[in-house]
Amino acid sequence: MLLSDGAKLVPANVNAAPEDGPVAMAITMLTQLTLQAELCKALEHLADVLPARLHQAQVHRLIQTLPSVLAHLHRYEEGVVHPYLIRAAPSSARGLDRTLTRLCQEHVEDRAFAEELAETLTQYMRLPNRADANRIGYMLRGFFEGLRRHIAFEREHVLPLLSGRATTGGRQR
Repeated sequence: MLLSDGAKLVPANVNAAPEDGPVAMAITMLTQLTLQAELCKALEHLADVLPARLHQAQVHRLIQTLPSVLAHLHRYEEGVVHPYLIRAAPSSARGLDRTLTRLCQEHVEDRAFAEELAETLTQYMRLPNRADANRIGYMLRGFFEGLRRHIAFEREHVLPLLSGRATTGGRQR
């Protein structure tokens, strides 16, 4: 789906399953994290151009896409990746279940925030005003900055677990 400046945002159609192996799952997850990063870029672009220069069709696509893309990505992580990691984790991976539970809670919060953003953007597109634009810009930045932190954590900690490159004190296990 075209959102801004030629960026395409579509959920991956093929998700690797545990039987495909951890490397295939890591590739799927990396693809989906990249998709989330593209979503953040589209949201940042929107925040940067508010209140002027809005392309209504792009904003409408973003409103339609935002909650569903996150739900799709989170279902894969929670339904495939997290259970695999719990089963495959060595006994030395203390706290992994707490970390994955926290990531799932962040997913819930991100989806709720995405729904709220979609509603707010819909209302703004109907009756735009400068005061709302400032508030929406602030909301957008709060959302995509939090999502970027989540993406960074998953790239640094979850992907290495999937690809077998988890480190302890700088050494590979």
